[in-house]
Amino acid sequence: MGIREEQRRRTRDSILVAAATEFDVRGYQATTYSSIAARAGVAKSLVSYHFASKTDIVQAIMDVSFTQEGVFAAPPDLDQAPFDELALSTVYVALQEQSDPIGRAVLRLEREAYLIDIELPTPYIGWVQRCADTLERAVRVGDAPADIDVWFEAQLMVAGFVGLRELAESARHYEGFTARAVTNALDRYRSLGATPAALTSATERAVAAMREADCDDIERIAARL
Repeated sequence: MGIREEQRRRTRDSILVAAATEFDVRGYQATTYSSIAARAGVAKSLVSYHFASKTDIVQAIMDVSFTQEGVFAAPPDLDQAPFDELALSTVYVALQEQSDPIGRAVLRLEREAYLIDIELPTPYIGWVQRCADTLERAVRVGDAPADIDVWFEAQLMVAGFVGLRELAESARHYEGFTARAVTNALDRYRSLGATPAALTSATERAVAAMREADCDDIERIAARL
């Protein structure tokens, strides 16, 4: 990639982050090219050069936020033990929704989908499917009971996360959200019958990932070890 192309990419990325912040703070309708340009510190014409319409910006945000399977903020294939992977996925998604401008924008835009003239990804379904697939693997390797309803348990996992997120969103208070989300996930694993070894491993991996990300309230989870 040449210097000019790299500069163009960086400018586009900075505009996208600025737009995401505007969508989160102002909402879709109140966000304008002028407000995006002001936040990005660029000329309004530069915003329109990279994005022909606000819906183009929304599409770009969705493209970087969802996999082709419709999973939001999915970490790369981790090749971990099943419950380790579920716990790490919870940490990753929680961090995106707590502090990443793109992740925050997705939440606001999904609530305002009726205002946007493009089809947005269906929330949660892709993540439920990924959790169900991982739980099926947990059953195969003996980390979870063979008689669990994996689809129902996957729905409960995602529903618990979404419920906590909605409470944080309503209060606009995200401090400690990642720790609460992970605590809830670990409790779900225990309730469905995950083995003690699988629970310990998942807890250790979650704590390590949260420490690496400098999360707050880590001791809430570390105390379980």
